[in-house]
Amino acid sequence: MRSLSWGVRTCLEQAILFTGAPTSLSHRSLYAPVTAADSENPGLPHPEWLNCSTTPRVSTHSVKPANRPHRNRSKQFLRCRLPRSLSSLHGDANVPGPHWTDIDKTALRQQLTIRELDITDVRFPGRSQIAVRTQAVRMGLIRPRQARLKWSNKQRKLLRKLKRDGYAVPQIFQFKMLGDPPRSFWSIRMQWGRMKLSDRKRSRRMKKKKVWKSGERAKFERFLVRHSQRMTPEEIGKKWGLARSTVARWQTSLGVKQPREKVMRMHYSLEKQRRASRRIRRNNKRIWAERRARSESELIALAIELYGHSRQPSDRECFDCGRTWPKRREFFHFSEKRTGFGTARYYKHRCRLCENARRRHLRRKKRTAKR
Repeated sequence: MRSLSWGVRTCLEQAILFTGAPTSLSHRSLYAPVTAADSENPGLPHPEWLNCSTTPRVSTHSVKPANRPHRNRSKQFLRCRLPRSLSSLHGDANVPGPHWTDIDKTALRQQLTIRELDITDVRFPGRSQIAVRTQAVRMGLIRPRQARLKWSNKQRKLLRKLKRDGYAVPQIFQFKMLGDPPRSFWSIRMQWGRMKLSDRKRSRRMKKKKVWKSGERAKFERFLVRHSQRMTPEEIGKKWGLARSTVARWQTSLGVKQPREKVMRMHYSLEKQRRASRRIRRNNKRIWAERRARSESELIALAIELYGHSRQPSDRECFDCGRTWPKRREFFHFSEKRTGFGTARYYKHRCRLCENARRRHLRRKKRTAKR
């Protein structure tokens, strides 16, 4: 007797595996009649299993190999098919799930009509939201979703105009600024991105979003458990290409997140603080240099304006820079002293610019001496 084809044997072995029947099959167990002796043999399928309604129907009649071709025997066996529930156990998305029984349909009808739940709140163990929604549409409990409508040129122009006017996607959706046909928040947001109206920096960040490879997430979890005691979330994120908030969320879920005080004392945080302090000092020096240059230009412009008047003001020469300035409070520091004839005002011999530079020099010299 010729052996069974590979497809027939594989199909039958899978059926036996799911139903708990023995997997040691022989050619005789498929086509020979089952006797009492065979039922006692643990290496052969039990007659009750062969007659079960939830398993593939396998012929138990005697077949003469010489009179029937091998392909006919295979074709006869392939007429049986596995139950849909068995296929769903593999997690194959291309294979339909289990059938909706009358009990399942009654439960779905009660949740939508009697309990008045929203379709998004209905839960069935082992069934996806798409499967629940599809069955509800078949039973006439909800209306099918409307087909997606193409964006007209009018709505595109209006969306671009709203962007120029400073409106954001939540405002456009909330106040229904696009008119008919109405658009959902997700539809407006996607069209916003297609028309390149969104923030380009954010779009680049989304393009660089981390995509986990096979087995990489498990390695990342082990890395967090091992190194969260000595590495900051930002440092781990740079190593794995993730945002700091994402790493912190993973650490919280795994229970390895460190307190902020400990994170701020880590080596990476201390180096970051030193770099930030140096950067702040450089920025402060640049800002104050720009302010002093702007103040000097304003004093020069004011002196030119005062000397241009018909009534010339009295002037004073600065000891340090040697420039002559009008003898006024805008150009020289002064001190007042009360006398018997009134209040006397004494102007210093250094202009404001030189006096401020001298004070900075003395302050810097004193700070250096303390070190």
